[in-house]
Amino acid sequence: MSKIVLYPANDCDFDAADVAAYLAGLTSGVFSSAEDFPVTAAGGLKVTVGAGRGWVHPSRFTGYSITKREADTLALPLADPSLPRIDRIVMRYDAGARAASLQVLQGTASSTPTAAGQPTQYDPRPTPRCRRLTTV
Repeated sequence: MSKIVLYPANDCDFDAADVAAYLAGLTSGVFSSAEDFPVTAAGGLKVTVGAGRGWVHPSRFTGYSITKREADTLALPLADPSLPRIDRIVMRYDAGARAASLQVLQGTASSTPTAAGQPTQYDPRPTPRCRRLTTV
C-alpha cells in the first residue's frame, strides 16, 4: 500500500517532499498585498521591492514558502522615447536551481501597450514559474 502523509502530526518524521506536498494546498501568491513585497519607486528607472512572504505552487503536489526579509532595488529597462510600455515585477521560482528571484518582465512599447505576459499557476513550459507582484 502507498504512503499517506498526515501533516502536521505528532510523533511523525517528515521529509522535504512531505512539506512541499502540504504547501501545495495553498494558492500561489502573497499573504497581504499591503504588507508583502510592496513595490515603490526608488528614483529614476528603479523600483524597490520590500520584504514579504508568499507561496509558489509549481505543480499539483508541490508548494514552497518564500520568505524575503530585506528590500531589494531593481533597475527597469530604458523606456521607448515616444511609446508607452507596461512591465511586470514578478517573483520567479526556478526548479532547476531550487531558488526564487525577483525579475522584471519587460512589456512591448506600443501606442496601445499591454502588460508583459501573465504567468499562470500551472505553466506547462519548462521555464521557471513566476508570480506577478505588480505592474509598472
